[in-house]
Amino acid sequence: MTVEDAYTAELISATPETTIGQALNTLREGRIAHLPVVKEEDLVGMLSLHDVIEFTTRGGHKSQGG
Repeated sequence: MTVEDAYTAELISATPETTIGQALNTLREGRIAHLPVVKEEDLVGMLSLHDVIEFTTRGGHKSQGG
């Protein structure tokens, strides 16, 4: 079995301008834990549910970690 056999073909993504609230709603509605962040056609980052929780509990300060 390969990744090709298991991955989801329908990409759910956000842009850098997407609000945290919109991203959280997308994560919830999509029943996903990670949201690719795309600018034009380039992948520029990955937002996780953990990232959102950490961001909101730190009072809106971006983490320096990966």
